[in-house]
Amino acid sequence: MKKITISDIIKLSIEGGLFLALSYFILMKFYSVTMYTYPHEFREMNMVAIAKRFSQGIDPYSYQSLNCNAIPEVTNVYGFLSPLLISPWIWMLDGRSSALQICQILTLMIEVIGNILFYACIYRRTKDRLLSLCGTVIFFSVIGDILPAGELFLTNGE
Repeated sequence: MKKITISDIIKLSIEGGLFLALSYFILMKFYSVTMYTYPHEFREMNMVAIAKRFSQGIDPYSYQSLNCNAIPEVTNVYGFLSPLLISPWIWMLDGRSSALQICQILTLMIEVIGNILFYACIYRRTKDRLLSLCGTVIFFSVIGDILPAGELFLTNGE
């Protein structure tokens, strides 16, 4: 039987803290998605508009669907694959929830799955849980835009 040393206790407490931080980041992102039904920035609605058109059976990339007097909706940071994958969910859940919340929740699920895979890849290479959790927390905070979560502290549109 292995004797537990103080360094083992410190390492386990750091791992537990990092796991709690990652859980907090995920819960904070989920809270932000469910409590705010408006987009946080302009470019967030482009993916929703394209996914909504895909769910209605409209090709948003066709010449007929382009509006020449506005910013083209087909320009977004996600490309065409993400709205195409999200459009069946919007079609199934339309009327029960807003398309923006559906897109945000599915994006959060994709981020969580990506972080699980990221943790597994780091752990497979290093066999160190602490390093894997550190990398995963940093990766999730970067791709999830979690660290500057100031919108949770804003009230009355201030």
